Amino acid sequence: MRLTYSSLAQGLILGKFKSKDDLPDDIRSKNVLTWDGPFDKVLEVSRKVCEIAQKVGHSPAQVALRWVLQTPHIPCAIVGSRKPAQIEDLIGALDWTMDQADYDELSRLGREAFALVPVDTMWSWSPK
Repeated sequence: MRLTYSSLAQGLILGKFKSKDDLPDDIRSKNVLTWDGPFDKVLEVSRKVCEIAQKVGHSPAQVALRWVLQTPHIPCAIVGSRKPAQIEDLIGALDWTMDQADYDELSRLGREAFALVPVDTMWSWSPK
């Protein structure tokens, strides 16, 4: 069994950020997923999450969390929020199942993104 940390990739895969210029000057701008190699692939994951969200009538956050929760051997996911409404929205990830083709596509894109992350750093941040 596994437990995910930062299951929503600090919001990077929810469609809010379209380029590095959109990143706030906070910990997310230091996330290794925002480095030149991984970031383009992360944006691709984000676009797919938003595309699926529109298709199935769920929010991008619900789609991203459903993707994690639907992964075999992951019984739960750690998520964070800045507002209570975000947690209320995430509850909507619990009552549906993602289409297998959409799940497989997100998983493929996710693997490609994480393959670009240096193995000697924690995936979620770097002091650089």
